[in-house]
Amino acid sequence: MAQRPPTLAPGGKMLHIEPRARALRRANPIRKAPFERSYRPMSGYVSKAVADIVLGLRAWRIWVMLASTDIRKRYRRSRIGQFWITASMGMLVLGLGLLYSNIFGMAISEYLPYVAINIVLWGLVSGLVNDGCTAFVDAEAYMKNLGLPKCSFVLRSAFRNMLVTGHNVLIIVAVMLYFAMPVSLTSLLFIPAMIVIVLNGVWMGLLLGTMSARFRDIPQTVASIMQVVFFLTPVMFHPRQLSANAQGVLDYNPFAALLAIAREPLFGNVPRTHDIVFACGMLVIGWLIVIPFFGKFRDRVVYWL
Repeated sequence: MAQRPPTLAPGGKMLHIEPRARALRRANPIRKAPFERSYRPMSGYVSKAVADIVLGLRAWRIWVMLASTDIRKRYRRSRIGQFWITASMGMLVLGLGLLYSNIFGMAISEYLPYVAINIVLWGLVSGLVNDGCTAFVDAEAYMKNLGLPKCSFVLRSAFRNMLVTGHNVLIIVAVMLYFAMPVSLTSLLFIPAMIVIVLNGVWMGLLLGTMSARFRDIPQTVASIMQVVFFLTPVMFHPRQLSANAQGVLDYNPFAALLAIAREPLFGNVPRTHDIVFACGMLVIGWLIVIPFFGKFRDRVVYWL
């Protein structure tokens, strides 16, 4: 390739003419901000994820409105509206309680409160997991047209399940009043336990929702797994009905720990240390994994939809 001949200035001196692009870069250098230079790639992923989550929490009015609208649309023009949630769950609890108390040979006053609390809690846990898988897929229209934080749609899914659980908690209250179950200060541990369950559900939603946007078979796979986990978790049966070896295996079931930390306070018992450590450890480890993962792939989610 022939070189460009040098340009001579008046007087015979040689001038070096730089390409226009290089000259413009020298005249207007693009400098990175100090925080951009100091972050490594992993730190950049973490900062992007944290920024998205913070913006999503600040936009709480949006995902609260969307979640409330989802519930209203489901029961629009119905006579009792959202209380169909409570009615259908109440009939399920009553039928299962009457049937399985006879199968297991347990008194109805002992078994019905146990299964009522477990069914309501399991509805929250399974709803957080299953709906978290489709959080981004269901919000495809919003994500392609609005510049909302990605986390908002997982929070929408989580809040929708919290609203459903709020209706179903009325069943627990009714059962406790009917059987005159005592209420003490220990029962207040139910509130932080519910917070731990929801926070675990949010990180699961961020993880599974991102993966499901890319691989559409994941929601069906997770739904099938959750059906199997239902029978491996003490929802319908009591752990003391199992052998010692089976109870040892049950200690490694994370969903059993989530149910236990919320169920035991309602019976006036402090949850086992093992269950508290398991649930809180899952919360911490889950968020440590999900934050860099979500920060890396959050920008690609909209292109996968």
